[in-house]
Amino acid sequence: MPVTRLRRPSLPSSVLPKLGRSLGGPSSVDANHLLALIAHLRLLYASADEGAAQPSDSAVETTEFSSEVEEDETVDPLHQHDAFERTWAINWLNLVVRRGEDWVQEAQDAGDDKERELRLRIVDEAASLVSLMTATSESGSILRPLLLPTCLPDADPQTEPLLITLNDALPSSLDPTSVGLQSWGSSIILARMIALEPYKFGLGLPNHRALELGAGTGLLSLVWKGMSERLGTPSEVFATDYHEGVLENLKRNVEANSAAISPITSPAASPHLNPADVGLPSSNVSSLASSVSSLPVQAHKLDWSAVHSSRAFSAASNRGVPVPVNMPPPFDRPFHTLLAADVVYGPTHAQWLKSCVEQFLIKPDAAPSPADETAALPRDIAELSLDDSAASSRDEADAKALPLPSRPALHETASSAVVDSQPSHVAKTFNTTGPTASPQPAHRPAFHLIVPLRPTHAEAIATIELVFPKREALEPRASDDAPYRVAIETVTEIERVQGVGRSDEENYRLYRISWC
Repeated sequence: MPVTRLRRPSLPSSVLPKLGRSLGGPSSVDANHLLALIAHLRLLYASADEGAAQPSDSAVETTEFSSEVEEDETVDPLHQHDAFERTWAINWLNLVVRRGEDWVQEAQDAGDDKERELRLRIVDEAASLVSLMTATSESGSILRPLLLPTCLPDADPQTEPLLITLNDALPSSLDPTSVGLQSWGSSIILARMIALEPYKFGLGLPNHRALELGAGTGLLSLVWKGMSERLGTPSEVFATDYHEGVLENLKRNVEANSAAISPITSPAASPHLNPADVGLPSSNVSSLASSVSSLPVQAHKLDWSAVHSSRAFSAASNRGVPVPVNMPPPFDRPFHTLLAADVVYGPTHAQWLKSCVEQFLIKPDAAPSPADETAALPRDIAELSLDDSAASSRDEADAKALPLPSRPALHETASSAVVDSQPSHVAKTFNTTGPTASPQPAHRPAFHLIVPLRPTHAEAIATIELVFPKREALEPRASDDAPYRVAIETVTEIERVQGVGRSDEENYRLYRISWC
């Protein structure tokens, strides 16, 4: 079958050069090259046909900053409104404008009128374009419906898909943290995995508290809440972010999806939100009552750097031993699951995340024992297992009576060999305790962190494994009184999927981080 190749314009993060402290300094960029770059940005963000998902083919042919890609590697149709790329371009143009005055003056002092006119033109065009981009990004948004399957196409019985509709707002300012206004490919992929394999991620257990860090549009929190409702064990779910505009958009998304994630009826006869109407055991009611409100997912502001600084101060005050710091509700109690997608794009982010994991993830000795958890589960759910042989332990009638997602073959796990099959997501998992180690129980507290592997963020992503040690690299705890350490338990490589994410996301990496 012939491969179709298309020419697509390059994204700003891949072509815009780093600007020195002075545009005319040792690392200066040629003026004509700057002018061509600004023309390329104008093609992307100020083309005549504003409604087009891509610039016209004829316009793309005129820019030197484009390349041929295979059809299954095309740029996300939303790339013109990609918050990260747009903010990257705006910040770069803003630097050109701010440093342009001295740059123009240098040409004037040298008596080079022609060079001065060229530099003035560059600064004027940069200022005009950044003004247009910030003005047009003040309004408008993109509604993105996501239909998440909860079972494989050939599963019997079939289960109702989960429909989440997200508002992907455009960036509203030069603040780079506004990238959280858009849904990212990594969050979509992890959301699909949670919807297809809820038990693998620890869903289905009572009294569960989940916290999403850097929630952005809130997709992971919405899916987690929706699946917990369908399994009859509603979780407390808290979505957090730092940027005020992102939090406002997050709350709108929660409100818009409340009916979808907390339906009156679902494949598992999901209970109502109000625990008083559900008939749950008293322990469940007391646990849920602390956060019951009009919204099924609670949105809160959280500053990771403040958590990190508070813990560092605490360690300095306690002879180098970090202890949890006191925080207001809902952060005053630990969480059984932490989630994050595409939140590491700076050199300090991994360290801040580690402090959040140490602060918020419940310790193993504080979590119920597996026996206690199993006893508290309904019989049908307690009999389910990640083991493929679990289904054979129930008779056929019981299996048909429970319309829950069966364990799908979402991906294969292997310690070395590359997976040959091509399902919707192809992945291989590396258990850091060794290839012969048994799978970790789904009920163990964990932090699930998924990141895209982009060339522009390679250094930032590399800090994850510098900050979080691998489990097998740590010495066993000397005694039951020895402190727990957070470490990487498994790493799963996931190939890029057509139609999901951006073209520069070569693949994805999912970390399971836990106490050891």
